[in-house]
Amino acid sequence: MEQEVKKHEGFGVASLVLSIIALVFSAIALPAWVFMFWLNYLALPLAVLGLIFGIIGRVKNKDGKSLAGIIMSSIALAFSVIVLVVVYVILLGAAAAL
Repeated sequence: MEQEVKKHEGFGVASLVLSIIALVFSAIALPAWVFMFWLNYLALPLAVLGLIFGIIGRVKNKDGKSLAGIIMSSIALAFSVIVLVVVYVILLGAAAAL
């Protein structure tokens, strides 16, 4: 029984690692969006992968790492989308002003 739990624990760990990296990238890009908005292009796929791995890990094994990865991936995804929307609205506003 114990070996079966360890067998599926990799998805939870992968979700947690990807979510932490995505959260750091999106948190850096949130206040410094003028110069660092390109980090969202890295954070967005990492957050999506972390979310997918977290859901797979949660289905196969009910561990806390998968749940933490799902929560942090969702937060990183929200931060990334907010920054991308703000940047594109500002760019479109600047282009319309020309």
